[in-house]
Amino acid sequence: MTPVGGKIGSVAGLEEFAELDRGIPGIEALIKEEHHARQGNDDQFKLRFVPIDLRQSFPPGATAAQVTKYGMDKSWLLGQVVARYPTEVGVLGELQLAFVSFVVGQSYAAFERWKTLVRLFCNCDEALVERKNLFLTFFGNLSFFFIFYFWCLTSFFFSSCLW
Repeated sequence: MTPVGGKIGSVAGLEEFAELDRGIPGIEALIKEEHHARQGNDDQFKLRFVPIDLRQSFPPGATAAQVTKYGMDKSWLLGQVVARYPTEVGVLGELQLAFVSFVVGQSYAAFERWKTLVRLFCNCDEALVERKNLFLTFFGNLSFFFIFYFWCLTSFFFSSCLW
């Protein structure tokens, strides 16, 4: 799951800040250079995540009872997502990649993917019993994400208070 260009980038570019920074010498040249580099090449920065539709969480040809059951319990959909990877923990690798791409690359699409995967895991009932090890690892990852995010917020807050 590597971007075509090998780099992860955010959608925001210098153009969005051009109105604020008109007084900075050389900003116009940088904006033109970035625009020229990105023109037609935005695809090289995109991660190509396999689409997951949380609303379509039931098997094709499902009965009304199954549609209702899997509308509330996303275990069937989690099974379909896990089946795309060679090992069960591959989906956790995608979750980690999405988190890192959001935090470091400031990619909103990666944040949306991270949210989708967390919602998928958090809406599973049957899979909690069937895939215990996967969920234990998921909860470990989730606790790391929250600890890391809390650390970032507190370090930013305290470093700005000390100045």
